[in-house]
Amino acid sequence: MTGKRDSATRRFARAGCAVLALTLTVSLARGGDRPFDPYEVRDLEISALAENAVAAKEKALGDGLVAAATRVLDRIAVDGGDFTLSADDAEKLLSGYYHSAEQVGPGGYRGTYTFSFSPLLTRGFLSRRGIGVADVAAQPILLIPVIEEGGEYRLWQEAAPWADALAGHDMEEGLTPIRLPANSARDRAVRVDRLLAADIGTLGEFRIRYRTHAAALAILKTDPGSGRMTVALKGADGAGPIDTAVPIDDGTVALAALTVANLLSARWKSVAAGSGDIRSAAGNSL
Repeated sequence: MTGKRDSATRRFARAGCAVLALTLTVSLARGGDRPFDPYEVRDLEISALAENAVAAKEKALGDGLVAAATRVLDRIAVDGGDFTLSADDAEKLLSGYYHSAEQVGPGGYRGTYTFSFSPLLTRGFLSRRGIGVADVAAQPILLIPVIEEGGEYRLWQEAAPWADALAGHDMEEGLTPIRLPANSARDRAVRVDRLLAADIGTLGEFRIRYRTHAAALAILKTDPGSGRMTVALKGADGAGPIDTAVPIDDGTVALAALTVANLLSARWKSVAAGSGDIRSAAGNSL
């Protein structure tokens, strides 16, 4: 395995290591923001230590290549999948890469890289293992964070800890980008009873205001006595109307946010891969 990995990484880790200055920093100007590409991993930080700079760069690139390829495969795979990726496997899927910054030292290397992978080869890799593929991102949806505790509801700035936890997950990785409300005066003027009921017109106003495909409440419910948590989604997402609740075993806000991300991703991938039906969201927010 090590020999195969060394040969793979050496094939694409040649340039940039001949100059062994104490520290060399290179910055490449790249175009502005580009649309999300499910087959691209941007600005991945890689680093390694070794007996010399050449070996360190080879190791860092090998590790980075496998990490980037695994991230892309996880991103587009439907229902997960069981696969082990070697550096040789990852290199076969690679279509290109570049660095936007790097530092080279006598026995170390650090860089910021963007890796791009072939859609055809990457889909084929999963297909040969019987794993479905969903590689089209959903349109953004608006998630309105709500905290429920002891029958009392907290919204807007009072729900900031829950909003921060949701924002901390890059849901675009699951092909389900989200937006969060700005907690503006207009937001706060909404009739709370209608909002908590996931009223069609009320969520529709939010959807239009924030220019999203749909809108949903993300409700974090905490039992004051036991500390148990439940996360609920009410409204609509990329797959259609949603009204579901899931208990959170370890009772942490971080896991609750991850549960929301996984729910949205699984629902979207199901319809994007053709194994589910995209239903009209008119009954909830459109």
